[in-house]
Order: sequence, then C-alpha cells, then structure tokens
Amino acid sequence: MRELTVTLFFLFLATFSLGQNATYSSSYKPIIFVKDTLVDFKTVKQGESATGQIVVSNKGERDLRISNVRGSCGLIVLNFPRSEVKPGESNIINIRYDTSRLGVFKRVLVIHSNSEKNSLKIKVKGEVIP
Repeated sequence: MRELTVTLFFLFLATFSLGQNATYSSSYKPIIFVKDTLVDFKTVKQGESATGQIVVSNKGERDLRISNVRGSCGLIVLNFPRSEVKPGESNIINIRYDTSRLGVFKRVLVIHSNSEKNSLKIKVKGEVIP
C-alpha cells in the first residue's frame, strides 16, 4: 500500500510539473508587431510640424503591456498606449520631431514591453530644410 501511495504521489507531481511548463511556453506570450520599422518624414521645412504614428499590434496570446517608449535627441513621444493591448488588437504611438534644427536626421525610437523581445527599435529619419 505504501508503494502505491508513493507511486501515485510521484505520478501526480510529474503530471503537475509538465502542465506548468506548457503554460509558460513562448507561444502564450504577447508578441509585439510593427508593420513598418522605419518612419520617414522625408523633407520638412524648418518650424513646420513633423508628426507621425506607429501602429503597434499584439500578435500573441496574452495582453501586451508597453512600459515605456523613448526617443533619441529631438524625437518626442507624444503618447503611447497606457492600457494593455489585447491579443489581435492594435494601438497607436504618436511621435513628433523637433524641426528647429536644419539638416538630415536619423533617430531611434525604442519601445519597451512585456513581449518576447523586451525592446523594439524603430528608425526615424528625414531632412529639415530652411
């Protein structure tokens, strides 16, 4: 009887452990998706508004949380989704570039999230003319 109890205990433990591993499989994580990883403002006159949008989608099985969005020098993040992006849904990140400086610019925007890839880089480029 004791052997049967020990055997059943280990069988239960093994089954429970296998179930836990399957639950945390990478297929059940949020997956951030951005169609275009390049935002091209092309040519913008100095002092004009240079704004853009980045559509962020969740291709995963769990809610996507965007924890932060950072732009490099002169690139301003106007807003990003503070609420979770449900699986299969999308949301928008609005950005603006400071056009007070003349010349060609190449900047990077970094999106931090709970996706499989913790950060996603978006390139932003253009030229400010007089």
